[in-house]
Amino acid sequence: MGLGSSATEGADAAFSAQLYTVLGTADHFAPYQYAEGLRQDVEHAVQLSSVDDGARWISRIPQLNFPHAIQILDWYHAKSRLHPVAQILWPSSPQCQAVWLGAQLTQLRGGEVKEVIQTLEQWATPTASEVVCTAVGYFWENRPRMEYHAYRSSHLPIGSGTMKSGVQQVIQHRMHRPGRGWKRTCATGMLFLLCDYHSNRTASTKPGVNFRPSPTILNYTRGEAGKRRAGILGRGVIVVMS
Repeated sequence: MGLGSSATEGADAAFSAQLYTVLGTADHFAPYQYAEGLRQDVEHAVQLSSVDDGARWISRIPQLNFPHAIQILDWYHAKSRLHPVAQILWPSSPQCQAVWLGAQLTQLRGGEVKEVIQTLEQWATPTASEVVCTAVGYFWENRPRMEYHAYRSSHLPIGSGTMKSGVQQVIQHRMHRPGRGWKRTCATGMLFLLCDYHSNRTASTKPGVNFRPSPTILNYTRGEAGKRRAGILGRGVIVVMS
């Protein structure tokens, strides 16, 4: 199951979050994410960004749908890669771990990604630790998506907390209650209704019909499909989170 969210910040509205979901694979999810982008008129956004955890099977979807978007690695996932390294370097000194970790996070937050990578590389050989070597590869591969200082200066979110919260509050709370058993068709309809309700889209929800346009009907291509938008929310910052 995939859950995504998009947020629009405009001149009159401070923040508007939109949730959408699909019971299926990442490839099933892709057309629905694109459809939401069309609905929000992303081509006219002042800035467009996408936040995810760096997994290739996730990041390739917004890269396909919105190649012009700024790709951002979720801050929590970047930070979580440094914690185990600190534990490897100073296994018996929590204080040293905290000092080293704080220094790396300060550099990372300030846009000094190369310096963080150099520090990790310096420790990779003497420790011969797989954890440290893996962290080096992770930061090196994702370095173009870790310019956090620039993102914050542009008022772009660097975390996917909106989506994570949506999973817990919208999906888990309703769908995973004790004794619940769902047929696929019923679960799909309920998921669409939940997202419409929590995104204030219930006025456009019609009972007895599909709750989302079929990806086949949408003709999942950029170009002609881009001319068939369902709505315009105005200029602003649009964030697509996967």
